[in-house]
Amino acid sequence: MRPLRWLRQPALHLGAFLLMSVLAGAAADAMAAAASYPSQPIRLVVVGEAGGGSDVLGRFIAGALSKRLGQPIEIQNTASGDGNEAALAVVRAKPDGYTLLLDFTFHILNPALQPSQPYDPLKDFTPITMLAANVTTLAVKADSPAKSVADLIALARKKPGGLSTAVVNGSVTHMASELLISQTGIDVKRVPSEGNPQSVKEVLADKVDYTFATVNVVLPAMKAGTLRVLAVTDLRRFELLPDVPTIAETLPGYSVTGFYGLSGPRGLPPDVVATLNKAARDVLADAEVRTWLLQRGSQPNPTTPQDFGTFITTEIAKWQKVFKK
Repeated sequence: MRPLRWLRQPALHLGAFLLMSVLAGAAADAMAAAASYPSQPIRLVVVGEAGGGSDVLGRFIAGALSKRLGQPIEIQNTASGDGNEAALAVVRAKPDGYTLLLDFTFHILNPALQPSQPYDPLKDFTPITMLAANVTTLAVKADSPAKSVADLIALARKKPGGLSTAVVNGSVTHMASELLISQTGIDVKRVPSEGNPQSVKEVLADKVDYTFATVNVVLPAMKAGTLRVLAVTDLRRFELLPDVPTIAETLPGYSVTGFYGLSGPRGLPPDVVATLNKAARDVLADAEVRTWLLQRGSQPNPTTPQDFGTFITTEIAKWQKVFKK
């Protein structure tokens, strides 16, 4: 038996050598591909149909990134507005940096709204960077007795169930409303609304007392003097409305951040992530890009991949907790 063992040994060594050679070759190929990235057009998957808010922003960012990266970035629109179709298209893609997701707030809300998702929002993606924070406001009619967030909370506590708010189910503004209710314990009537513009109309028509709506929707009425913006929901004040406080200034710990970002499939090479992150940072530092985003209610907010990943993880846990409560 002893000689037989020794006869088999060279074959084992040869097999191990061949396996190591194959693995080394694959690693070298991957490193070479990452070093030359990008060498072909990139596909950016966008939630929703052409002409929607995500599509408009996605095409603008894609154009700016394309100039930095030296390759075309093609937009792939998805018909579904809940984000799952777009997410799956990226999850199933090869992790080589040529299929990316224009990530946005569905990523952190869907785990609470749709517990049985066909993908893992934490494990199936590689975070690259946040691009911008969508600014959401808390607004009342201009003649409302509520002159501040504290006033509104006091009015709601004085008349339990007496105040009403317009709610777009499943939206960021819905989350903002629920978080305010959760943190303050106020009792208000929720009136379903079809969208932010409709919610603002409900306030102006005295059908509801207040609403949460994106800043680009409330600005026209605010400038016309018919709507009062009490606060923004992000932790930072909005650059174009520096005198409008954050809700957190009155209610510590309150934070609702709608966002746009870039993500890729799980296993995206670190060199590719670094290249994309730097390109996005350079784009968002451009004055024209910043102005374009700000005028549409989005605050430029580039992050490291690690910080973007931490943000997504923290926000998913927060909204699951709010919804359970």
